[in-house]
Amino acid sequence: MADVFISYKRDERRRADDIARRLRSLGLDVWLDANIASGRSFDAEIETALRTAKAVLVLWTSGSVASEWVRNEASTAKERGSLVALMLEPCELPIEFRAVQYEPLFEKSFSDDHPSWVKVVERIKDLAGQRDTVERETKRRIFRQKLSGTLLWLVAWPVGALALAILGGALTASYRATPAFGGFHSHSWDDLGYVAASGTWELEGAALAAPVNHVEISCRRDEGYCLEARAEVFTRGSILAVATDRRPIVSWTPDTITTRNETTCGSYVMTISRGSESVTALELNTPSEAHARVSIVPCDQLDPRKEFRLIDGGRRDIDNIPTRSAAQQRAILAFVALWSLFVGWRILRILRRRRVTWA
Repeated sequence: MADVFISYKRDERRRADDIARRLRSLGLDVWLDANIASGRSFDAEIETALRTAKAVLVLWTSGSVASEWVRNEASTAKERGSLVALMLEPCELPIEFRAVQYEPLFEKSFSDDHPSWVKVVERIKDLAGQRDTVERETKRRIFRQKLSGTLLWLVAWPVGALALAILGGALTASYRATPAFGGFHSHSWDDLGYVAASGTWELEGAALAAPVNHVEISCRRDEGYCLEARAEVFTRGSILAVATDRRPIVSWTPDTITTRNETTCGSYVMTISRGSESVTALELNTPSEAHARVSIVPCDQLDPRKEFRLIDGGRRDIDNIPTRSAAQQRAILAFVALWSLFVGWRILRILRRRRVTWA
């Protein structure tokens, strides 16, 4: 004696098999005409299964309403009070079944918590006397579906975040090109607020203390400073000195960038000119008494005024280094944050679609 007999049109065999599989996963014994063994009487086998089944699930479609077999099986189930009807596609029911409750389920792929499917399962488990078993299995199936959906989105989060970071980086990356004039390069001066320069400092009218030197300067408007990195070789004693100075930006105009910072013995002003494509610096040694007291080298022994200019940029091995401003980095983080919010929303939607409690 089967719990459920499924009546359907042969053309809907695939849908019928899917529904039978779902019902069996809930612990129900399901009968389909595919169960008839070879050599057995087809009519007799169907009649026996139909009359002994605890519930008869009729799958209404435009084909099944015109099938004499399906209509006869539905009539028999109606007489016995075991009829459960599921409409798989919009169709006009035979007159004798129009007053019988049916559940519409037009989606070919549906979740176990679909309202129509839940009602059908409730009716079948009542007729089959399997309420406890079916409820327990239904909860387990829904829990597994939610768990698999949640795990899928948890896996998708780092993959999507990495893809967005790579894409955002490709869209917002700027590139430092080869300096062409005296180490000066004004790439993205207005658009992205980034200017780079490189070369060798030359002291106007005098010899440098470190005649061998190389300078890298990068200015970022949004960060408010220019970073100057120097490598100097002092010929006396062959001493290599490396230093980095952060020079606050005083003004940034379409033509000129000016930085100014205080030194131990005075002040240092650097000017980057877009029009003349030059970088110059002016060092004024006018120390205060406090500065003079802490200076390693007595300030009165230094030149009161020094003028520098950047020369010999040439080609360098670090051409085409990708650089990004803080604003661009924030844009990439914004992409990743939006993706994270979307993933979180999807997970919450899965978990809240139907609350599951274990019996």
